[in-house]
Amino acid sequence: MIPSQCFLSIITRSLAVLTGIWLAITALTCRADTFHFDLVTGPEVFAVAPPTTPRRAPLFAKCPPQVTKLPPNLVNPYFAFIPLWPNGKEIDYVALVEFPPNKPPILIVDGDLDGDLTNDPPVQWKTFPYKAANGQQLTRYEGDAVLHVHYSPDHIVDLPLHFILPDPNDPNAAAYGQYLIYLPDYIRKGELILNNVKYTAYLYDLLARGDFKCDVSASFPGSILLIDVNHNGKIDARGEIYRADRPFNIGGITYQLTIPDYDGSTVVVERSPKSVPEILPPPDLSVGQIAPSFTATTLKGNIVHFPQDYHGKRVLLYFWGSWCPHCRAQLPYVTAAYKKYHSKGLEILGICIEPANYREQLTAFLKAHYMTWPEVYDGKYWETAEAQLYFIHIVPYPLLIDGDSGRILAGREQLLGPELDKTLAHFLTPQPSAVSSTR
Repeated sequence: MIPSQCFLSIITRSLAVLTGIWLAITALTCRADTFHFDLVTGPEVFAVAPPTTPRRAPLFAKCPPQVTKLPPNLVNPYFAFIPLWPNGKEIDYVALVEFPPNKPPILIVDGDLDGDLTNDPPVQWKTFPYKAANGQQLTRYEGDAVLHVHYSPDHIVDLPLHFILPDPNDPNAAAYGQYLIYLPDYIRKGELILNNVKYTAYLYDLLARGDFKCDVSASFPGSILLIDVNHNGKIDARGEIYRADRPFNIGGITYQLTIPDYDGSTVVVERSPKSVPEILPPPDLSVGQIAPSFTATTLKGNIVHFPQDYHGKRVLLYFWGSWCPHCRAQLPYVTAAYKKYHSKGLEILGICIEPANYREQLTAFLKAHYMTWPEVYDGKYWETAEAQLYFIHIVPYPLLIDGDSGRILAGREQLLGPELDKTLAHFLTPQPSAVSSTR
């Protein structure tokens, strides 16, 4: 029998331990970290920002009432409103556009909101030649205008917008010539520390509203969070772009983001009570990198462990589809290479990007084209597991991999067409060794 006092002492100590564990877990879960993000403009914005649909401001001929002064000698001006939301309420900046005959267009934005369009500098254009569908040589105009955005009476931030104007002589200009097209030429950049790992991150105002807190709808975000998860110095399309208003998972931990201020200068990150799956960024498939390993089942039912099963070999990992004309054009080079170099240590592992219920047709295709090496097929088309692992979105996509180290020896461009034989000759033909001169 345990004395009652001892029993109570054990219970008390146990409760204290459990309380301490609970408090530690709670502190870990509820901890919120604040990070500062600096405003960045210029080339870095378009280097990291994902492709997005430009904003379009309708052009109209009537001068808005808030405009008090216009430049002289205007002949046929148009106007547009550029809406910004720096404090949760819409503020319209007026833009003036004119297309003088045989001259570059004129674009002036009332960046200081004083109604005077004579004290704002015209946009300085960079010109880009292009051809219309009918072959006519044309010029596209691109340039920036700075808007002085008042987040509060004593907090003004200069935000540049990047404007794009097609050639007014473009036959297709009527389809988009009634709009002023623009993109944000600014982004917020900072560092996040998540689970003791430091990441370069960006906050992008997707809608060019000057409002980083914007949540437009359940289906469309206003701001997006970009994180260089794999530390490769760029933002990849998969696994590194997140909605700022949704939980995200990095390293198996789900986080949530809060943006306290409309200008996006600070973000608060804490662990989320929700759980979302982690989406890994694509692997680095450049020469010298380690190829992702996997285990798969071949068309004949054999299990293959890649690259562990290929010690002492060079492996051509070949993503392809029988439906793809470019893959069919590449096949003669691949079959010739296999015949020539297989005895010298070349193996091929095919990854078939094929639809479901295609096993019989695929087997017949392989036999007809003398493709005798192992092929992996799961019938998931572009969702094929190995294609997802390698983030393959174009075929044919060959990679030459060293079976011992797992390192990528040659990339796609070195393995297509006649380059395939040249590359394999380099890696599979014995190199002449130094001959001893001793006698």
